[in-house]
Amino acid sequence: DDPVAVDGLLAEHLRLLARGLADARRELSPVRSLLAEGEPMPVTTVTVHREELAAALRAVRFAVGDDPELPVLGGILFEVGPAGLTLVATDRYRLAAAPVRVMDRTGPAVEALVPAALADRIGELAADIATATTLEVRLTATTIGVGPVEGELLPDDFPDFRRLITEHGRPVRVDAGLRAALAAAPTRTLVRDQDGDSFEAAVLGIDGGALVV
Repeated sequence: DDPVAVDGLLAEHLRLLARGLADARRELSPVRSLLAEGEPMPVTTVTVHREELAAALRAVRFAVGDDPELPVLGGILFEVGPAGLTLVATDRYRLAAAPVRVMDRTGPAVEALVPAALADRIGELAADIATATTLEVRLTATTIGVGPVEGELLPDDFPDFRRLITEHGRPVRVDAGLRAALAAAPTRTLVRDQDGDSFEAAVLGIDGGALVV
């Protein structure tokens, strides 16, 4: 029970821990170097018309969610796939999707969830008549860049929106008569379970792939 002996043992223990930590850091140093020299992060680039990108962003922006408990819905999905570039947004009650014609593409298919504030900056750039006619959208697993506008993506996985816009695995296409159908459709007053707010909803249906009132 000698205090001096106990202090000596603790001091020696701390020295051993410090020596072990230093050895571990030396061992990890080559690993960090190898990681830094590894394969670069894949980059996907698509070239689009400025005005078409601006129009697509305007078309989906209204459907972006603002619930702080669902940050995944607080952005716009940039999906690059076989069909080109598709922008998607939803707040659980509304869903909007807009295609953007792609003039050129390099890199793999990718889904990038862009925060609303960053998407707004991209939209301002695309809507500026002083901006070049075409824009290059650069996407990695964590970032997006459009011209001088760059930023980090949201880390969440966006909901599988395609299940909501297909019928029996086939896309449901709506023609230009949608506005007239909505105007003629009967409405119901619905109440959201989450917040108790009431709202008017048009009642539509799908019959054989066609939109019906």
